[in-house]
Amino acid sequence: MTENQARGVSEGELELLRELCACGSTPGDEVPLARLVASRWRAAGWRPEALGRYAVYARSPEWLEGRPTVLVCAHLDSPGFIVDVAASEGATHCVALGHPHPQPDGEMAVRLRGRDGGEYAGALRCLGEDEMEVSVLDGRRPELGDRVWFAPQFAVDEAEGLVVTPFLDNRAGCWALCRLAELLGQGGRQRANVIVAATAQEEMTGFGAAVLAAQVRASLVVCLDATYENVGQGVALGGGPVLTVSDKSTLQAPSLLPLLSRLFGRWGLPLAFEAYNYSGTDAAAFPKAGVVSPALALLLPTRGNHSPQETASLVDLAVYREMTARLCGDAEALGALLDYWNGWLSDAEGRP
Repeated sequence: MTENQARGVSEGELELLRELCACGSTPGDEVPLARLVASRWRAAGWRPEALGRYAVYARSPEWLEGRPTVLVCAHLDSPGFIVDVAASEGATHCVALGHPHPQPDGEMAVRLRGRDGGEYAGALRCLGEDEMEVSVLDGRRPELGDRVWFAPQFAVDEAEGLVVTPFLDNRAGCWALCRLAELLGQGGRQRANVIVAATAQEEMTGFGAAVLAAQVRASLVVCLDATYENVGQGVALGGGPVLTVSDKSTLQAPSLLPLLSRLFGRWGLPLAFEAYNYSGTDAAAFPKAGVVSPALALLLPTRGNHSPQETASLVDLAVYREMTARLCGDAEALGALLDYWNGWLSDAEGRP
């Protein structure tokens, strides 16, 4: 058994994550990654459907009459850049989409995608906040609207049990969606109807989740995303995934925390909590669309968010994968959570 397998992530699972992280997907230009994710769902026996270019989703092949439905979603895009002034010669000007954090000094390798869908190589240099200059390496002339993102790189520190790569936000969430579809496709773990979904434009506009929320209904929504390492709040690499209590997109009552602690403790899975008054996830789209179901933000702790060297724990990835499967495979726990949510006026405590 390799060190990776000992930490709960197989070599095949790491190869899937590498493939997802190597696929450029900036806000509004997510099609290649959407097709890759949908192909994994299809291979597991699910039937993907598209909501324009805002989201893709698939319902579990096994549909259980009278059971609640769990929607598990993640966003496809990561911050990048867009060409806004195409130079006839030399460097080309571009601006940020979302909030990427490139290295401030010197040049760094990037990839670009043009209007024909073709990719080409370049080098990025910072001019100021959210303002960049790109030099093209193969002689191709960029055009207005071409997309730019950090060049792929992928490393595993087996001694520390860490993976380092751009775009863990949110390829890790896409990875968990693919693995969930594969695990449930094997049968025997599903106790609820399940919908997996991947959204566009989370890092800028949030339109993808808004369309998804308006079109697809579920009893419980779980938004998979990345968050920041914060030792002061007990959010650390290797300490387990994180449930957001508050940020710009979600607010959860303090009475929910002990219930969730009991549920995840019942499965022997570590769960941390975080509270912010800034940043956010796709979770905001669901109540804004009039969805009364709980929308939980379940996040993977990372270091170096939005940079070329985002870092996460292999242990956390394994727990993340298991958490999504457990939420779909424990009918009693799911019932307790829904009883709590729907029992606002009856003071239901939702004890499993």
